Amino acid sequence: MEWVTANDPSPAGWRVPTSEEIEKLLDTVKVKNEWTTKNGINGRKFTDNTNGNSLFFPTVGWREKSDGRLVTSIDGLY
Repeated sequence: MEWVTANDPSPAGWRVPTSEEIEKLLDTVKVKNEWTTKNGINGRKFTDNTNGNSLFFPTVGWREKSDGRLVTSIDGLY
């Protein structure tokens, strides 16, 4: 599935990863991952074991459907 511009939550210069790309990040033989903080934001850093390139995914949350309050996730639900 592709994100259409009107629905893309990404800020300028960023994009939503594809399902295939996320699956590849979970291959612990090829990719190291760790919890970290970047610019004051908690998240998970994924680093390619071969070339050292890395990606950072901030932790995310959701709105509670019953009252609309923001619920913060500590595990990053992507």
